[in-house]
Amino acid sequence: MKKVFSSIFSLFIYSLCFSQSNINDINQSGEKNELNIYQNGAPNSLIINQIGNNNISNIEQGVFDELSLEGSINQTQQGNQNQAYIFQVGKNNIIEQNQTGNANTAKATQDFFTTTNTITQGQNGNNNTIEAKISIFGRNTNIIQNQNGDLNTITTKLDGSNNYVQQLQNDENNTLIINVSGDDNSIEQEQSGSFNIARTDLNGNNNLVKQHQEGNNNNATIIANNNTNILLQHQVGTGNTALKIQNGVLNTSFQIQEGIENNVSVTQSEEFNSSTTQQIGKNNSIEVIQNSYEGKVSITQNGDNNISKATQTGRDGIGNQITQNQEGADNIANAEQNFTLFDNTISQKQLGDFNNGIAIQNSSVNSTIQQNQEGNENTTEALQNNAQNSSITQQQKGQNNVAVAYQDFQDSSAKNNTISQTQRGVENYISALQDGISNNLESLQVGDQNIMNTQQIGSENSINISQFGTSLMQTISQNGIGNTIIFEQNN
Repeated sequence: MKKVFSSIFSLFIYSLCFSQSNINDINQSGEKNELNIYQNGAPNSLIINQIGNNNISNIEQGVFDELSLEGSINQTQQGNQNQAYIFQVGKNNIIEQNQTGNANTAKATQDFFTTTNTITQGQNGNNNTIEAKISIFGRNTNIIQNQNGDLNTITTKLDGSNNYVQQLQNDENNTLIINVSGDDNSIEQEQSGSFNIARTDLNGNNNLVKQHQEGNNNNATIIANNNTNILLQHQVGTGNTALKIQNGVLNTSFQIQEGIENNVSVTQSEEFNSSTTQQIGKNNSIEVIQNSYEGKVSITQNGDNNISKATQTGRDGIGNQITQNQEGADNIANAEQNFTLFDNTISQKQLGDFNNGIAIQNSSVNSTIQQNQEGNENTTEALQNNAQNSSITQQQKGQNNVAVAYQDFQDSSAKNNTISQTQRGVENYISALQDGISNNLESLQVGDQNIMNTQQIGSENSINISQFGTSLMQTISQNGIGNTIIFEQNN
C-alpha cells in the first residue's frame, strides 16, 4: 500500500499544528492508496485529488481544544470502491466531496460549534453511499448532496438551527434519509426512478420540507414534531405510499399523487392544522386524521375504486371543515367529526356509479353536512348526534340511488335542525328520521317508482314532502305534540 507520508508532508502537518495559514494541493494516482491528514488552527485549505481504485482519503481538521476556523476541504476521487472521510471541528468551515465511479463511499462530519459551515457532496455512478452529519451547536449550516446512478444511499443528520439540506437522486433503488433536531430548517428531497425511499424526521420549529418522487413503488415518509411546519409531498408513478404525521400548531400539509394503487395517510394534532390531498388514478386510498379546532381537510380523487377517509376530533371543535370530491366508480368517501362544538362542515361530492358517501357529526351545533351524488347505484348516509341548529342536505341525480339521513336518533333534546333531501331519477329511495323539538324535514322526489320513508319524534316538528312521478310509495310518521305534515303527490 502506498502512503503519502514523506518527511515534507510530516513537516506540513507540523506547521499546521501551530495554527498557520496554509494552502495545500495533494494528488494521488494508482490503486490501494491511503491518505491521512490532520490539521489544527486557522485558516487552512486542502485540495485532495485521488485517481484510481480502492483508495482511502481521511481528513481531520480541528480538535475540541483547538478548533478549525475558516477551513476549506475539497476532496475528489475518481475510480471504483474508493472511500472519502472528513471530520471538522470548528466554525465557518467548508467541505466539498466529489466521487465518480462505482461502489464509493463519502462521509462528512462537522461537530462542536459548527456555525456557518457548509457541506457539499456529489457522486456519479452505481452502488454509492453519501453521509453527512452536523452535530452540536450546528447553526446556519448548508448541506447539498447529489447522486447519479443505481442503488444509491444518502443519509444526513442535523443538530442545530437555521439548517438547509438539499438532496437529489437519479435512477433506481435509491434511499434518502434526513434526521433533523433544531429550528428553522429547510429540507428538500428529490428522487427519480423506481424503488425509491424518501424519509424525513423533524423535531423543531418552523420547518419546511419538500419531497418529490417520480417512478414506481416509491415510499415517502415525513414525521414532524413541534410548531409551524409546512410539508409537501408529490409522487408520480405506480404503487406509491406517502405517510405524513404532524404534532404541533399551525401545520400545513400538501400531498399530490398521480398513478395507480397509491396510498396517503396524514395525521395532524393540536391547533390550526390544514391538509390538502389529491390523487389521480385507480385503487387509491387517502386517510386524514386531525385533532384540533379550525382544522381543514380537502381531498380530491379521480378514478375508480378509491377510498377517502377523513376524521376530525377536536378538544374544542370550532370551525372544522372536511371537503371530499371523487370522480369515478366504486369510490368511498367517509367523513367524521367527533366531539366538536359548533360551526363544523362536511361536504361530499361524488360523480359516477356505485359510489358511497358517509358523513357523521357528533356533538354538532350550527354544523352542516352537504352530500351531492350524480350517477347510478349510489348511496349517501348522514348522521348528526346531539345536534342543534344543524342541517343535512342531500342531493342525488340518477337511478337506483339511496339517501339516508338521521338527526339525533333517540335524543329528544335536539332542536331547530333541518333535513333536506332531493332525488331526481327512477327507482330511488329516501329515508329520514328526526328526534327532538322544532325540527324541519323536507323531501323531494322526481321520477317513477320512487320510495320515501320519513319519521319524526318530538314536538313542534314539521314534514314537507313532494313526489312527482308514477308508481310511488311513501310512509310518513310523526309522534308528538304540535307537529305538522304537508304532503304533495303528482302521479
